[in-house]
Amino acid sequence: MFSVEVLNQIEKIWEEGGNIAQFLRKLEQNVYNSKEAILISYEYQSGTYVDGYKKNPKNINTYTKQLSDEIASVIGGGGGGEVKRF
Repeated sequence: MFSVEVLNQIEKIWEEGGNIAQFLRKLEQNVYNSKEAILISYEYQSGTYVDGYKKNPKNINTYTKQLSDEIASVIGGGGGGEVKRF
């Protein structure tokens, strides 16, 4: 578990467009990302995706339509309603 000071540093790094995982690897003196570092990095990254959707929901709708069409073609969902977008 990271201290409040470290979490504040992570927030600052994120706001400046820095690399959170790299910072945490150095802090933990690891060559690879720890489980906690991965979770923290993904948490910030997921917020970016949500913000992007809110700014332009049409993009995600287009993407999910293409993805569902591709899945349907691979598994043979030829219009029988087996694959649906949500």
